Order: sequence, then structure tokens, then C-alpha cells
Amino acid sequence: MVTYTGGTYANPEIIDYATLLYSDVGEIDAFCERAVKMFREQEELRTIGEVAVSTESVLFPQILLYGGVPGVSFKEEQTYDLRAVEAEEISRELKDAYMCYMFLFESWNITTDQYREWGEAYEKRSGEWENEDGEWHEERDPDTGELLCRFFIPTYDWLEGYYSGEKISMPMYTRMITVGNAYYFLRDREADVTVNADGSGFTVKFYGTITGFGDEPSVKFYDLRDCY
Repeated sequence: MVTYTGGTYANPEIIDYATLLYSDVGEIDAFCERAVKMFREQEELRTIGEVAVSTESVLFPQILLYGGVPGVSFKEEQTYDLRAVEAEEISRELKDAYMCYMFLFESWNITTDQYREWGEAYEKRSGEWENEDGEWHEERDPDTGELLCRFFIPTYDWLEGYYSGEKISMPMYTRMITVGNAYYFLRDREADVTVNADGSGFTVKFYGTITGFGDEPSVKFYDLRDCY
């Protein structure tokens, strides 16, 4: 257990609760059982209320704590009172959060087996966002052409500030897309996409210009036009 002193990628701040870290998504069931047992049995932990749960094995662990980036909150914050909930419930929520995170923010690292495992559930989840601007994507096996899953990739408006003039104040919006969905969007347009060997992101080559993605969890949607 560690004390989390980071914050969101955009607005770092001190967090006043402890964080439990799991190392791999495949260990979540056992992790939750140990965590619940520990908090219910160890007297010295009674002073700790809710704890945050995340993993360091992803590019943006803050996403799993906060549930998204400004303007695109598809999950709740991953904080729990481990004395008040069952391990199975926490495990389900953590798995769902991890699945959403991977599609939205780190899609280039999803394996073929994970597409098969998550496809149906994620298609149902993404259907909830059809009222946003966006489009449907089909993910196929690169070797066989088999349809692995389909899902909706939304864009969203980020309030950038306000324009004031002639006693009128109007909001100014920028259309954004998560970096994971930008990966799908560019591939659908047959952009020259290359995934970094270390999984840290991807690059797009367009007329000799190489643009890198993966440093930030979302990008300006209209900037993608310079990549295909």
C-alpha cells in the first residue's frame, strides 16, 4: 500500500487517501480477496476509510482512479471502503474499468484474445455513447479478417474558455478524442500507423512528417486531419 501523491495528468494535486496497486489485470480476483481480508482483520487499518485502487502497469494510472479525463468520464472514481463491499463486487468493477481504459486510452496494446474476451461487453457499453458525435468501428483479426468486435468511438467537447466581447460572454469549445480512439480513427482512414515497440504509444507518418501519440490521454480531434 502506498500514499498516492500524484493527481490528474492536467491538474496535479495531493490526494488524501491511500492507494492499493495491483500489478496485473489477471491477478485482480486474488488481489481483491487479499485486500478485503486485510482491511477487515488488521486493527491498524481501522483509521483508513476509502482507498483508491489502480495499477502501475498502464500509461495513465490516474485514469483508473479518476475514471476519465475532463469531459469524458465513463467510469466512477475507483475508491472503495474495503470493509463495506465484497471482493467479488470490487473485482467486477476493476475489470470493467480496466477494459474501458484499454479501449479508450491504450488500444494499441490490446491483444487478439482480449478483443475476443471483451468485445461483446464493450460493444454494449459503447452503445450508450451514440448520442455523442462519432462513428462505429469494426476490429478484425489482421491475419484472418475475422470480426473480433465492433464499438462506437465518440468525440466530445472540451470547454476551453470563454470569449468576452461587447458585453457578451460565450463559451469556446474544442473537440477532443481519447488517444485510444484516435488510434482506431486513424487506422480506419488507412493512415500510416506504427505502434512503438515498447507499447508507449504510436506514430503516424504523413508526407514525411511523423506525429507521435501517447504522451497525453486525449488529443484535439481536428489535429488528426494532419495525419491522413
